[in-house]
Amino acid sequence: MVAAIRPHKPAFPDVGSRVPEKLMRRFADLFIAICIPIVAASTGVIAHFRFDVAAAGAVAIAMVALAMLVLVRLEGLRRRARRDTEARFSALSRRLAAIEGDITAVERRLGAVEDGGARRVREELDQIVAEVEVIGTLTRQVIETVADLEVAVAESRPAAGRTAAPETPARRAAAAPRPEGASPLLPDRFAHLGTEGFMALVRRAIDAERIDLHLQPIVTLPQRKVRFYECLTRLRTEDGETVHPSDYIAIAEANGFVATIDQQILMKTVQILRRLATRSKEVGIFLNLSPASLGDADFFEDFVRVLEDNRDLCEMLVLEFPHAAVREMGPIENEGLRLLRGLGFRFSIDQVADLKISFQNLSDLGFRYVKITTDRLLGRSGDLGTDIHPADLADYFQRFGMELIADHVEREADVVDALDYGVKYGQGYLFAPPRPVRAEVLQAAAPAKSATSGEGRSATGGGTRPAAAPEGRATVARPAGPSAATRPLPKPVPRQAAAATAEVEAPRPGIRIVPGTAAR
Repeated sequence: MVAAIRPHKPAFPDVGSRVPEKLMRRFADLFIAICIPIVAASTGVIAHFRFDVAAAGAVAIAMVALAMLVLVRLEGLRRRARRDTEARFSALSRRLAAIEGDITAVERRLGAVEDGGARRVREELDQIVAEVEVIGTLTRQVIETVADLEVAVAESRPAAGRTAAPETPARRAAAAPRPEGASPLLPDRFAHLGTEGFMALVRRAIDAERIDLHLQPIVTLPQRKVRFYECLTRLRTEDGETVHPSDYIAIAEANGFVATIDQQILMKTVQILRRLATRSKEVGIFLNLSPASLGDADFFEDFVRVLEDNRDLCEMLVLEFPHAAVREMGPIENEGLRLLRGLGFRFSIDQVADLKISFQNLSDLGFRYVKITTDRLLGRSGDLGTDIHPADLADYFQRFGMELIADHVEREADVVDALDYGVKYGQGYLFAPPRPVRAEVLQAAAPAKSATSGEGRSATGGGTRPAAAPEGRATVARPAGPSAATRPLPKPVPRQAAAATAEVEAPRPGIRIVPGTAAR
């Protein structure tokens, strides 16, 4: 109550008292200024009339008196100004001391607030981190339990279900003993045909265009958003038997007609990319190519021409080569990679068994992706031959502008471990198995392909290939490879235009029970 009725104390209490003081000083100064000449004149008059001083002497006495009075007055003003200045400095010092005290108090209060707030924030963060760790532990336990259930269910499948498939000649031959003198490149289940018979089987499948494409998604982690598809090839025999690339690639490279297979695969892949581009250009395709095709001058010239015509797809197409083949590449293959890199295309290295290779040189050639199987990445199936810890591999490859892809991911626990290692991409049966491209979609592209080839013949005078490269198109100059006359070549296959593409089914995310990984 007393505080309520207390009169307000002005912020500057001496301001009101200074106003009359200054006014009185001015009046006093004015009065003294008037009195000084009067006193000096009075002194001269008194000296003249009282003491009979001559007029000139009286004037001199008056001037001396005036000068003395002025000097006395000036000294008084100087002392007063000094006193005022000292008083102002002392008042300013008191104000500064008060302000310094206020600042010190504010600093103490702010320090207390900051310390208390930081302490509370740290305590809250510690609680949150502890809860997240508990949730992570429970999640890992659930994932490991689900993975164990996957393995248990896969192992508990009845053997009769796996042997109930109809028996084919290739299956019967797989159980038969391998003939003597058969080529080591010949797969065991086709060993009864012999090398020439198996080559004829593969050649008939190529000539009849019985090349099936399967797409397996490559997803981002942990979002599991489809970023790429890997294009996997399968050949079909007359009996419907599937021939995997691991069965025919080695013997096809040895006999020199793998380039024809790559040519058909490339044209079909371009069709798929065109179809994907109508929806979104954020999804691309990894296309497996044989390095032997890069050394084939005839194939490479057509290959570069197709890529130049579809240069707008360079951001969507990634050419993939196995690690062993990249290690064996020579000057001809490296020159071909540099030419393709100049067109804007990127490369990937697959089936990496060790890191005893210069990734800086691979980056200079245009390699931007590295695939390592999950078992090898997590140290379950062999060493990578390096002192780099697997947790640092993602950062190691990023130094060269390359991204690490965890391949053959089949368990949720593998995803958790890959995320701990900083891996941003994953591929495997856990996300989706390879799914075949719908054949009717590729067959629907036949009319457009015929129309395109007809326009090409009319534009070049009836030939299937122009006589000279168009203006502005890079001419492929490559060292001559092995003579075409020294190796058997299959019949020429008509080139397919990129008119229509395959329907690609979106992968269904979630947990899949997978008994194993198919051979590529």
